[in-house]
Amino acid sequence: EFGLVGNATDYYRVENSLLHAVLQSRRGIPISLCIVWAAVARRCGLACHLLAGFPQHVLIRVPVQQEAEAMGHAESADLYDSGQLMDWSDVLQFAARLLGPMLADPERLDEAVRGFVQILPPVNVYMRLLRNLLNIYQKHQDHACMLGVVSQMRSLGDASDGLERLERALALELGREPPQLESVDEMESEQ
Repeated sequence: EFGLVGNATDYYRVENSLLHAVLQSRRGIPISLCIVWAAVARRCGLACHLLAGFPQHVLIRVPVQQEAEAMGHAESADLYDSGQLMDWSDVLQFAARLLGPMLADPERLDEAVRGFVQILPPVNVYMRLLRNLLNIYQKHQDHACMLGVVSQMRSLGDASDGLERLERALALELGREPPQLESVDEMESEQ
């Protein structure tokens, strides 16, 4: 009804990942469309979950009924593709198309998809959104925005050495004071 659609013509546009811009333009990528949809659904009292474990895509899951959810039955929707509803077999077919020949064996496909549809904590969904933004900003060589994204990722708990080094390099390149590197011993002693 609000007219949210996938932005297929300019998929890697920064605004597709910024929720205020998605609401304004009514266009986005799978993760941003699902976040907006889930927020509205939850305000209306409808239980739903983002299925953000899929590579390259995010779906939304709405339990058919509470008893059915406990048994693993739920409807999923691809909000990027006009809200196409999917049952479990449709989700498997979707994953098979997405992954191609990597998981041609039906048992391996089913096992992989069960991992993809696990409910992730909100921080994991936000980290995925930040990784999308980091990739876009890297492509545009926007170092100031990259630094902002990397700083958020690190403050949310991504302690990878590569991210720490990237944050320092970006700060130095931008003429800012680089964050101090912490050794594992220093971090443990603070806890």
